[in-house]
Amino acid sequence: MKSLYPKSLLWRIGITLMGAQLIIAIIVGWYSYIQVRQFHYTQTLTELQRVMPIIIARLSDVADTDMGGGIDEAVKNNGDLTGIRITVILPDGLVIGDSETDPATMENHRYGRPEIEAALTEGEGSAIRFSTTLDQTMMYFAQLVETEFDRPVLVRTALPLTRIDEGLRRVTRVGVTVGGCSLLITFIVMFLVSVRFSGQVSRLADGAIRYAHGELDHRVEPPAAAELSALAESLNDMAGQLDDRIKQLQARQNELRAILQSMSNGVIALDHEHRIISVNRVAEHLLGRSAETLHGRLLEEVIREPELHAFVSKALSGEGADSSELRFGEERSMAVQVTGEPLVGADDQQQGLLIILNEVTQLRRLESLRSDFAANVSHELRTPITNIKGYVETLLEVGWGNQEQADRFLNIIRANSDRLSAIVEDVMSLAKFEQPQTVETLERAPVSIKDFLESVAAQFDEAAGYRAILLVVIAEPGLKILLHRQMIEQAVSNLLSNAVRYTTEKTTVTIRGQLVDENLVISVEDEGPGIAPEHLPRLFERFYRVDKGRSRELGGTGLGLAIVKHVALLHGGHAEVESDVGRGSVFRIILPGD
Repeated sequence: MKSLYPKSLLWRIGITLMGAQLIIAIIVGWYSYIQVRQFHYTQTLTELQRVMPIIIARLSDVADTDMGGGIDEAVKNNGDLTGIRITVILPDGLVIGDSETDPATMENHRYGRPEIEAALTEGEGSAIRFSTTLDQTMMYFAQLVETEFDRPVLVRTALPLTRIDEGLRRVTRVGVTVGGCSLLITFIVMFLVSVRFSGQVSRLADGAIRYAHGELDHRVEPPAAAELSALAESLNDMAGQLDDRIKQLQARQNELRAILQSMSNGVIALDHEHRIISVNRVAEHLLGRSAETLHGRLLEEVIREPELHAFVSKALSGEGADSSELRFGEERSMAVQVTGEPLVGADDQQQGLLIILNEVTQLRRLESLRSDFAANVSHELRTPITNIKGYVETLLEVGWGNQEQADRFLNIIRANSDRLSAIVEDVMSLAKFEQPQTVETLERAPVSIKDFLESVAAQFDEAAGYRAILLVVIAEPGLKILLHRQMIEQAVSNLLSNAVRYTTEKTTVTIRGQLVDENLVISVEDEGPGIAPEHLPRLFERFYRVDKGRSRELGGTGLGLAIVKHVALLHGGHAEVESDVGRGSVFRIILPGD
């Protein structure tokens, strides 16, 4: 099982050295023990051999006169003097003398004793064995000695090995103690060196880890060891170079990101597997997803646009067109021009596909509006021009003989000319209001709302009186707001004109000016037939009419409410309508009160 805490290199080396030292100490100690023991055994045998002639000489004097009890007594006396066990044995194994034991109690020594057998065959012999008589291990030396009698005797000397073993044990204890102390000293030295060395290496390792975590401004203090100092300097140099290169790469990356994010087109970078590498801010907006949720994921996984998937597959395979207009979003309401370009790496090899998205929804809508506007303007202009042309041609053909008829034709021509002029004037106003610079050049001045509304209402007194319509102005006397007077006057006039034109006769039209939630609300309320709900969302569109025939009959251009909406937008507000069929309508211009 792998250790949870890895050992340092120096610790591993130290443990290995200590293990090797221990093995060597055991081998050397064991070998020394064997050699010392063998040396002591040899010395003991030499001593037994050395004293043998002396003992034989002493026993010869006794043996020449008495081979009986005198031998045993002499043996015991010499044994006490020398400290060596002496045994005299006849060739048949009978013990006739022993310095330690009564010979009569001893068993026959002819067989089972190597030193006796060797002495009988070779003249002398030695052995180390356990003595059953003395119950201890002994070293024996036996020699065959000729006597004056008719048969020789065996003289055997012996020393117990207890003293030798005790000495060896003392030497072993000393050796073990010295070896243990040596290992302990080695361990202490290794520990001290390891602590110092490990501290230096740990600082290097900590520095390397901090570099790996991006702390490239950190610097490692060079250790005292020359090798480690060189390593520390190399690490510091490497960190400095990496820091410089990373800063350069980051600067280039920031430049590229700034360029990418500043593009007005959406950009998506894909690899060959359709995985998203990068997207810019515009692409995030178009796709409705953040870069964090898109990066590294499959295009098909995060964007449910089959047309885009098909385009990418064909572009990567080289089978599709370089550009195409697709429909995105709910109900395919977003028109996007998609362009595919190869994504080329540093080795000039294609790494994937670069998709450029350009939303053209507004452009297509404006094109449609322009087309509709041109068609509507042409249609609206055609009617009065046709009328003018027709009546002029009629006058030219029939002449001025019938003055009453001629006057009627001229009045019709004048009415159509006025309508034509109104259409041109409204178109020019609308075009002006739609210019972006109009907001920047919009000049505002403080306007008294009550006086302003009364002034606008006075312009319609005659038209209202002709249809018995009562105009009522309700506004706070002291209410003043910053406005572009002419624009707001045109917008309110358009609302009043519609109210007087379309409301029921003998009713009231109310014009209100009030602050609601810090916003100025100018409302025109009539008691006319009202407007069906399906028409309300489109009322502020150009040339949209609820009742086209009645509107043309009453002389409307179809641009009045569109102008109202644009005037409100130029002032930072908006226009709205509220109407119920049979209960009248309320048109409101809501402007910021500041």
